[in-house]
Amino acid sequence: MAVAQQLEGVATAPSGAPGEAVGADVDRLSLYLDLKPDPVFAVIHVPDERGPTRAGVVLCPPFAAEETSTYRSYACWADELARAGIPALRFDLPGCGDSGGSPRDPKRFDAWLDALSAAASYLRQTFSCERIVGLGVGLGGMLACRALADGAPIDDLVLWAVPARGSAVLREIRALAAIVESDPDVGWPAVAEAERDPQDVAGFLLPADVAEALGALDLATLDIPRAQTRRVLMLGRDTLPADKRLREHLEQSGASVTVAAGSGYGTMVADPMLAKPPRETFATTISWLEAAPPGRPVEQDAAVGTSPYAELSIDGALVRETPLTVLHEGRRMFGVIAEPSDRDPADVPLCAVLLTPSAGHRPGPRRMWTEAARRWAARGVPTVRIDLVGVGESDGEDLLYLSSDEFYRSELFGQVMATLDALEARGFPGRFLLAGLCSSAYWSFHVALQDDRVCSTILMLRPASLFRGAHTLSRWEVELKLYARETLRLLSRGNVRELVRLARERERVARVAHGIARRLLRRAGLRRRFPQRGLVKAALARLNARGVSTLLLVEDGVEVDPLLAAAGRAGSSEPWPGVRLERLDYAHHVIGPVATQRAVHAAMDRALDTAVKRELELRGAQRTSRAA
Repeated sequence: MAVAQQLEGVATAPSGAPGEAVGADVDRLSLYLDLKPDPVFAVIHVPDERGPTRAGVVLCPPFAAEETSTYRSYACWADELARAGIPALRFDLPGCGDSGGSPRDPKRFDAWLDALSAAASYLRQTFSCERIVGLGVGLGGMLACRALADGAPIDDLVLWAVPARGSAVLREIRALAAIVESDPDVGWPAVAEAERDPQDVAGFLLPADVAEALGALDLATLDIPRAQTRRVLMLGRDTLPADKRLREHLEQSGASVTVAAGSGYGTMVADPMLAKPPRETFATTISWLEAAPPGRPVEQDAAVGTSPYAELSIDGALVRETPLTVLHEGRRMFGVIAEPSDRDPADVPLCAVLLTPSAGHRPGPRRMWTEAARRWAARGVPTVRIDLVGVGESDGEDLLYLSSDEFYRSELFGQVMATLDALEARGFPGRFLLAGLCSSAYWSFHVALQDDRVCSTILMLRPASLFRGAHTLSRWEVELKLYARETLRLLSRGNVRELVRLARERERVARVAHGIARRLLRRAGLRRRFPQRGLVKAALARLNARGVSTLLLVEDGVEVDPLLAAAGRAGSSEPWPGVRLERLDYAHHVIGPVATQRAVHAAMDRALDTAVKRELELRGAQRTSRAA
């Protein structure tokens, strides 16, 4: 299919200053690559000039926390490539993000390589690219290198922070997980060794065959086909050089290797709220790509089918997932809707909207929203997971949110309501369940207070945070935690030089001092107990009077107003029978071990069942009333 035909109907947001707004002036095409058994979610960033191109770039994602941190930077990178006239394709690995499958499915490593090869073929077919470049950070770069050696239609490589041995990546994934799990500020729940899931790495599922393949993978022993025709750009990590052993192997094989400093790596892989797109390195890669010689004549690779939606079999039911674009004040918000394939939208009892906290993107914490959305769709409830402005795939300026306080603004409520409007416009009934964690629970709560279409909420946050101003951290406090974690990581590697360089940065010293001061004041207890009691009581009474069911999932150990703690108990005299409070062993802002995730999923399912039952009863009563 011609590119122009494929792009028909793609929404384009108003243009903005290049380098300041992600997605503002770049066409994006969201689709699924038809691979078996799992369709692969992909996004193409389309240049203005849509003729044949010298190079096209496939961006292969890393894994786990690194994938979450770099998601926004990858989108920004692909936008910059498209602005430079270079088509770029991003995709989610099978069993990850918005792609089909589960990390527990067999042969994940082979599926990852197949997805990369299919993405490269599709990009070449669509844009008649003379050269296809596989670009990846960490594990993503390792996959690109291995796929090229296995004969994938990849010509050149951009490898950022890619070691020669897969065991190094594996050790780093596990070391970072150990740091997270031991961080007292995270409050990771203790899990007995006998109960620990062997695939669990800080709440992410590392496929067993991937761990085995990485442990055995050594890029410096791979045969590189037609190495003399290959170009490779190797990027280090800020002050750390690119892997010497891999570089020597590529050069000895005959490839043309360019080495550059990968400045901005550390800020790119920070917490998503603090991560910054490394634009200097973006410019380096674009200059290198533009200097490429002509490639081989475009050959017809194996045809790769695509679809605007994915058909998935979930618990024996057929579920369809479709990208969803919501326009709000001239900017695109991107989401994915999962819905039962065999039901008319008007016949469903309600729709669910899963809102991602802070700067994370739509698959949710540890991919929980993707799993919940598909499971709920299989049970007959259409479910959307969506990125608000400035987050994930959606339009918005870089660093739009400079502190966690920025996510507790009333301006964000309109974006949630715009999502409800878009679902109604698609023919779904105007009855909604909203669910969120921390800041997104705050949005859900306040939209429920303002919008009569909301009939149920699932709120995972401390009750004192239901109203703005409580328990929000400054950007510097968050950075303090991350600096401590990064220091531990550098010490574990023995990288004293990098540690000293970072310690000398005046901005970092000032921020650490400010963060420590804020935390000391916070721990001094300079706050009244239950300061929001009257506001919370009045708000819950309003929701209860409207028949809105509310589930509060609160961390173990968090002090709760006694009135609220009694909610949902048999014989309770509290005035909110529609409110239920459950305690679970999860850390604030983090839904931790896989066992905890299962408990949260079960609680959410119970709340959904309650909401669906109530809506069906109301429909039945309305039909009876009309008949009478």
